[in-house]
Amino acid sequence: MNARWEQIIEKVKHRKITVGSFMHEGLPVAIQGRTLDIGFRETNSFHMDAIMRAGDIVSEAIKEVTGAELRVKCIKKEGLPPREVDMSFTDEKKSYLK
Repeated sequence: MNARWEQIIEKVKHRKITVGSFMHEGLPVAIQGRTLDIGFRETNSFHMDAIMRAGDIVSEAIKEVTGAELRVKCIKKEGLPPREVDMSFTDEKKSYLK
């Protein structure tokens, strides 16, 4: 598991514990422009809604941990791999989640 993702989740938990807990169900799957896509299984609609409502908190945590100013978007991702995936994404040759 990528240490940066865990750090982001912990920062969110300090501000809103339920949202941070819900983030454990998702995985960062892509960075498109200035948006981080977080993938969730089909059954996690409630989690996705809660995270999107707390998007500012999540974005602040991402910036604190990575220095990147990214918005978040929760997406349903069919066949989501186990959490032990490589979650290093680059945007403009910057690695945000490594």
